[in-house]
Amino acid sequence: MALQTVFAAILLPIFLSISSASAQSARTVNVRNYGVVADGGTDNEKGFLRAWNEACNGNGASILYVPKGEYVLGPVVFSGPCKGPIMFLMAGVLKALPGPSDVSIWINFRNVNLLLIKGGGTFDGQGPSAWRFNNCAKDPNCKPLPINLKFDSVTNSRIEFVKSVNSKQTHISFHGCENVNITNVEVLAPADSPNTDGIKMGRCSGIRILNSRISTGDDCVAILSGSSNIEVSNVRCGPGHGISIGSLGKYQGELNVHGVTVTNCTFSQTDNGVRIKSWASQVPATASNFLFQDIVMDRVLNPIIIDQTYCPHTTCDQEAASHIQISDVTYRNIRGTSSSEVAVSFQCSKKFPCKNIMMADVNFVNAKRGSPLKSTCSNVIGRSFGLQIVAIVVVVAATVDVIAIAIVIVAIVVVTTIAIVVDATVAIVAIVVDDTIVIVAIVIAATVVIVDVTTVAASDVFIAYNAPKYELVVWVNLRPLCQAN
Repeated sequence: MALQTVFAAILLPIFLSISSASAQSARTVNVRNYGVVADGGTDNEKGFLRAWNEACNGNGASILYVPKGEYVLGPVVFSGPCKGPIMFLMAGVLKALPGPSDVSIWINFRNVNLLLIKGGGTFDGQGPSAWRFNNCAKDPNCKPLPINLKFDSVTNSRIEFVKSVNSKQTHISFHGCENVNITNVEVLAPADSPNTDGIKMGRCSGIRILNSRISTGDDCVAILSGSSNIEVSNVRCGPGHGISIGSLGKYQGELNVHGVTVTNCTFSQTDNGVRIKSWASQVPATASNFLFQDIVMDRVLNPIIIDQTYCPHTTCDQEAASHIQISDVTYRNIRGTSSSEVAVSFQCSKKFPCKNIMMADVNFVNAKRGSPLKSTCSNVIGRSFGLQIVAIVVVVAATVDVIAIAIVIVAIVVVTTIAIVVDATVAIVAIVVDDTIVIVAIVIAATVVIVDVTTVAASDVFIAYNAPKYELVVWVNLRPLCQAN
């Protein structure tokens, strides 16, 4: 495996140089010369296959060129291995046949090394003509509609500057792929389009999704069984169901998932933000070493969620426990607005509790101004770090004067110091004058409320200061994120 990684690291830069500086010397195969017509009606499957075989079997680098125009294309498989690097240069629009289909994949690339897909073109799955035939929400044994683009055993490749729109099912799917970069890609479908995952992968390694926009009716990115060393960065997600690891544990023989990094991403009006989900089944596996960092959420229903009782149907055993062991998950510098009162939800397996769950500098406010936020968790072993709202400081004063402001400033310094030392969290709530709040929500590095701040538990530190005109109350919670049940 180490030798393959080194080999890939050598080959990929060579291929990239071919695709840019040396592209002019590569052999170009124009699909128009193989009977392909851009009339918006003719099925061009045979012409595309003839052009692909010509490009794939030619010695050296080849370019399969799709000029501007609208081409109808039936289900097709572009198979390798090819004799050299191959560029699929898409300037036109490929349109699937309308309606449902007897096949599960529209365009399939198989067993290709050093593939580059680019050119600004569009893969249009014509989903609106078929979505009404999707009954998978009611029938778990339903026949799925076609995936727009499926990559099987594709290695050392790139997909960039193309668009996938209105897939009948998943837009872009990877299986058994290694070292693939997806950059500057747009994936678009309405929020109510069923099962239109943006990018899905299983049994893959070295997949990088960068600088892309994904708007769908399902997961923006779904990372499934057997995936490792996955990077998602600078992706705009929404609408959709967020970025998910899983679902896991549904099928026998599933493999471990590890090494997933999600950074510098933005979620806008999605059902979920970052999610880990597994079925409550006896299928064993591990899911570990995940980092979610530098993320912004805008009106997200469930910003941070671990759900080990995942069941989109009504036939699940509610007493069963997931056998997926989740561990070593870090959430760092995540902020924004939650459209529900539960900003963080960790519902882990009662048989295999989540381990080493770390949260640092997580900052949410309720999208409904003035409404509180909370977190819920069960079967979790973890800690929260940094400055997050758990403590409350209230200053009650007869008048707002220098002394009242000074008390607030001193409280900020003192409580922040305490919070850093004990890994608690801090919020300066208000100055109250004659029962009127005159300064609201002076918050230090605010984040989600982790406990009910209207009560003081025995494990809390309670500090009180009284003067003739002033009363200062400070609560600093010392409890960890949550304990396993």
